[in-house]
Amino acid sequence: MYLLVDRVGALSPTSGRLRVTHEQTRMAEMPLLHLEQVLISGKGIGISSDAVRACSDAGIPIHFLGQSGTPYSSLYSAGLTGTVLTRRAQLRAYDTGQSVVLARAFAEGKVQNQANLLRYVAKYRKETDPERYTALMAVAGRWWRVCMRCRGWMGQRWMMSVSRCWGWRGAMRRSTGRL
Repeated sequence: MYLLVDRVGALSPTSGRLRVTHEQTRMAEMPLLHLEQVLISGKGIGISSDAVRACSDAGIPIHFLGQSGTPYSSLYSAGLTGTVLTRRAQLRAYDTGQSVVLARAFAEGKVQNQANLLRYVAKYRKETDPERYTALMAVAGRWWRVCMRCRGWMGQRWMMSVSRCWGWRGAMRRSTGRL
């Protein structure tokens, strides 16, 4: 939900809500909890620093629009956004065993996708180029076996697992380069 302020007036916070007033008359009031953004369009609209702070604390951006509706400025929270929180969680996971689980899942997904792509490409060459079809299916099978082998490294120390995965990655790159 958004709040559009397009008439002369003032925007201020009031107990978990944003209030729009014009000459002491309440024009609109919206709970911060439901707001996704505030749009201010037009001239003569005042916004208090308390309103900016309330929006910033709630992660609500404030956009200023020209009379034609073209944005000319925006205010965003300087606090932690979802991206920053994600990066911090990734850094924390790096020092724990969780990083191995995530890395293995990413690698397994990559290998499975490569094998599936090779099968897909091979499917259209089965009758037109049987040799190429056989070679593609063989490489896809090797990729799949690498994936199964990586699953077996689950309990081993993560550095050993990583180095093994990198070794297999290089071997598979060399084998697919000849197609």
